[in-house]
Amino acid sequence: MAIKGKVYDVTSFLNSHPGGREFLLLNCGRDATLAFQSYHPFSDKPEKLLEKYWIGDLVTTEWPTFKPDSGFYKECADRVKKYF
Repeated sequence: MAIKGKVYDVTSFLNSHPGGREFLLLNCGRDATLAFQSYHPFSDKPEKLLEKYWIGDLVTTEWPTFKPDSGFYKECADRVKKYF
């Protein structure tokens, strides 16, 4: 699967994924950036874990790519996390 322009082989992680293997299987073979960001908004741990599964860079995308967060989204997410 691809996340933020990088390709990952998560095959060996399927049975360990806390959200279940089905979620990963639904996103395999495609750009899973939006799904990844929506399910992991409050922690950078999942992104750090992905590093060991990185196998290359994505050449083309199925979805448009957007500029990196200017800080607004992270600030909002931090405030929501702090509130709850």
